[in-house]
Amino acid sequence: MSRIRACIDQFLGLGVGVDADSSSYHVQVVNLSYLLTFAAFLILFIPSLQLNNVFLLVFEILSLGFLLFGLYLNINQRQNYAAILFPVIVICNTSVKTMVFYGVDSHLHWFLAVIGVYVYTAFSREIRHWRVPFLIVSVAIFILCYAYPNSSQILMTPEQQVVVRNLTFIITLAAISGATALVVGRLRRANSDLRKLAELDELTGIANRRKVLADAVNIYADAVINMESCVYAIVDLDHFKKINDTYGHEAGDVVLKSVAAKMDETIRPSDKLGRYGGEEFVVIMPDTDIAQGLQEMDRLRQEVSDMLIETDMGVVVPVTLSVGLSAISLETNRYEEILAEADSALYSAKREGRNRVSAYTSF
Repeated sequence: MSRIRACIDQFLGLGVGVDADSSSYHVQVVNLSYLLTFAAFLILFIPSLQLNNVFLLVFEILSLGFLLFGLYLNINQRQNYAAILFPVIVICNTSVKTMVFYGVDSHLHWFLAVIGVYVYTAFSREIRHWRVPFLIVSVAIFILCYAYPNSSQILMTPEQQVVVRNLTFIITLAAISGATALVVGRLRRANSDLRKLAELDELTGIANRRKVLADAVNIYADAVINMESCVYAIVDLDHFKKINDTYGHEAGDVVLKSVAAKMDETIRPSDKLGRYGGEEFVVIMPDTDIAQGLQEMDRLRQEVSDMLIETDMGVVVPVTLSVGLSAISLETNRYEEILAEADSALYSAKREGRNRVSAYTSF
């Protein structure tokens, strides 16, 4: 199933340029529309064969050929032409077959309903002025199909019309569902990307300040409600300014990314890590007392100290951490107080010589 989905995604992505912008989904909608309609026309080609009418068969073949041509245009980045050609093909094919060959009782003209969905999902900004004209033409053709009398040219029997009626319902439902699913999927991906931009630090890939502070609030609330302990730790890279001045800011970025990755790998699954700002990070440890927090942070400090971070210039940069931490207490009224105490403990670790872990004490 995943292989089939991958093949469909690859097909829908045909014609999307390397520098495609956020409107590239229009290309995918057009590709999907041509694919589904080509399949629909092939299915309806079967009852057309049973009618043994040369003009109808030629008309069906021409319609399939125009669909392939439109798909060719879309794949070769002529998306606006391909997008406009599609409703023209559908309107012509549906109206002619309904009024001349199949009859209105086949309900084939209900396939025109896809035009309404199509023009608002497939037409880009450059051709959006064509939306209303195509809608008006589609409605007019739909009404005309009912007004057009069943003449002697109608070739289908009532039984055959029932078959086409059922096929039309299935095909129309599939086309509208496919386009809707594609647009909804794009919106979900866009929301996911926006969420990542809002919650992840661009450089390190871990949670940013906004996200880790939100985690701090949630863990603090859970600790208060469940009467559990929690520990906040602020982690700072020692002499980071010196690293930037000595090896350059690019080397500093490499150090930040490497240290963040190591910390993310080292902390427990229940702990929350985020970049607090600059070279400072925050670790939130739920259901943890101060002794456990000291042990975990010292293990983290040792893991980072043992790292061999090599820059693009081949220079190995030594890195150490200073950590300050504090736990929730009966006197704590807000989570910011724990962070402030952890920050105070961090300064104590700095004063005591760096590369160490210090717990907050009120003495």
